[in-house]
Amino acid sequence: MLRLNAFGLRLVLAFSLGASGCATFSVDLEPPEAPLASGTLQVGSAMVELTPPAGVPMGGYGPDGQVSRGFWLRLYARAIYIEDESGDAVVLVATDLWSMSAGLADRVAERVRSDPDGETLGREQILLAATHTHQSPAAFSSSIAYNALAANHPSFDPDLFEFLATRISEAILEARRSRGPATMAANADSLEGWFRNRSMKPFRANPEALKNEVLGESANEPCGFAAPVPDRDACRAVHSRVRVLRFERAGDVLATAVFAASHPTTGGMELAVYSSDVFGVAALEAEQRIAARNASGRRPVVAIFNGAEGDVSVGWERQDATNVRHFGRQLGDAIVRLSAGGTRSADVQVASRFRRFPLANSCYQEPGGTNRCTAATGQMGAAVPGGAPDGRTGMHGHIWHDGITRTPRGPQGGKVPAFDPGFGWFRIPLTWVAFKLLSGPAEVPLGVHRVGDFVLAALPGEFTTAMGHRIRSSLARRAMTSPDRVLLVGLANEYASYFATPEEYTLQHYEGGSTMYGQYAGGLVESRLGELAKELTNPTPRRDAKQTFEYVPGWKTSFDSTNVKPSAFDSDDGLAPLLEASPYGEEGPPYPSVCWYGPAATLRRLVHPEVRIETEEAPGRWRPLSIDGRAQHNRGESLVTLTRGKRGDEAEWRVLWIPPENLDRAQRFRFHVAQGSEEQPSPAFELDDRVRGERCWLHLP
Repeated sequence: MLRLNAFGLRLVLAFSLGASGCATFSVDLEPPEAPLASGTLQVGSAMVELTPPAGVPMGGYGPDGQVSRGFWLRLYARAIYIEDESGDAVVLVATDLWSMSAGLADRVAERVRSDPDGETLGREQILLAATHTHQSPAAFSSSIAYNALAANHPSFDPDLFEFLATRISEAILEARRSRGPATMAANADSLEGWFRNRSMKPFRANPEALKNEVLGESANEPCGFAAPVPDRDACRAVHSRVRVLRFERAGDVLATAVFAASHPTTGGMELAVYSSDVFGVAALEAEQRIAARNASGRRPVVAIFNGAEGDVSVGWERQDATNVRHFGRQLGDAIVRLSAGGTRSADVQVASRFRRFPLANSCYQEPGGTNRCTAATGQMGAAVPGGAPDGRTGMHGHIWHDGITRTPRGPQGGKVPAFDPGFGWFRIPLTWVAFKLLSGPAEVPLGVHRVGDFVLAALPGEFTTAMGHRIRSSLARRAMTSPDRVLLVGLANEYASYFATPEEYTLQHYEGGSTMYGQYAGGLVESRLGELAKELTNPTPRRDAKQTFEYVPGWKTSFDSTNVKPSAFDSDDGLAPLLEASPYGEEGPPYPSVCWYGPAATLRRLVHPEVRIETEEAPGRWRPLSIDGRAQHNRGESLVTLTRGKRGDEAEWRVLWIPPENLDRAQRFRFHVAQGSEEQPSPAFELDDRVRGERCWLHLP
């Protein structure tokens, strides 16, 4: 989901005019070394934190987005390394980012290949995907267009880019180093009422909908949301199946790869802290519960991969912490349930196909022989500034709304450009000029991977349910397998916005208007992925020469906590989606909080305090508090960590606790703060105490 309003157009033009000062970088990709056969299936996994310091604009909501004031649900890169008996390998990486750019993916591959432990891993063996949380940093894309459009401040932060590349590559290398003998099992089920199609009129224009092909994949029931849903088929017009690939060693679950398709935007665009949203809650919930089930107590890695989610969201009538927890725990329950059973096997073969294809001004042949071509330049439709149904902007309802079309012309069909002023037939093509200058991705790196009986396809953006259905069916034919064995991974390897079917595109709702290269862009990707899938039956080719890629990501800027506004600690300033959901709202006592001065976090020296809540068991004896099996600390979902200021190497920190309703209000609690080598407890308090003060009582050197 990516929005642009009138303010955004000013940013676009300013960014375009300033492009002469753009940053550039290059990536060198060496071919991998030949692997050594181990004779057994080898699997490793790792989880590395990606949460940057506060002060970075967050990506996905465009100019309507926020600058991060801290974090609620930390961001991670979760990697699963899979190597078959012959030594061929693939790495599946899920990142809590709003998108994955080609330049970042290439930089990660470059770093991995340059490490002695990663010499057998080439770019084609790494599938890098984003979960698409909109409370994650912007300013790291390798495309000038998305650095200009994704956030409220058009910019590219080279330090942030290298920080993310380093952390993600560390996750891959750590996963490879931890490899050992393992088995794989698979399981799947439909999660009824969780997924919901937000764009039913375009969906119904597809022949698949008329034939009931997609509707038949889900239960014949209305949506299970608390709020009324206008279209009873909204929860059936989705791919509601959740697929799990589980990897075990000695009876313990090492890692679980989860495939589900939905926008994780339940936190809403007002939330001003980093958050991994419903997928983050689901992963944390599943990891904690599966760890308790493991004989060794080992915490598994639960990596959630988004799919064809372009027109899919969970409930959006209320976007706040309550719904994030509610839907996240529902998905977490399903993952835990599916992370058991199924037939285990160590006979798992791995193969990969990877190639870069032109997206702009490119043609393909449909099965009947008709030639179809994409547009030479990306273009945004008039529906886009108004936002999608689950996140309307203030522009919606004026001259920017769904369904604005004109007489079809060329590959862009009946799309009306979003920002072409004029009257009658006379229009000034500012949209075309802006996107010509901004240079969105003109080619996409596509990958298809086989893991046992399953084919995984990387989708370079947000594909609608029907477009995903077509790709799944096409790849099943090409790879000679069942559609149920084709797993689509959205927002992978590159972000090139939306891909709607031609039928959906014609109506020019949000998804069609966001399909930048015209009505046949989705069909082009389907065709190219089919070519790669057909090659999977042949021996995997290996590159025999180094490749170099150049990127121009845009205006160079550096962000840190000085970018956080002084009012960041006010409960109604970007924290309302979190705090208003609590039983202790404005009418109740203030939120328990602790405040201190300590080392400031920077990208070169990442400092995040570890804070937990403790309860008094007996006078003077304290223990960490856990409620319903969920530890109350700031690696979970109950504490909000904020930072502001930055005086030299110091910053002011505050942690807020959002206590659940069912706590004994007579209990005594305290915060336990650890930052670096320093640890200190706060004074004891009860929930009815007015413990939130502005004075910072603690100093951690």
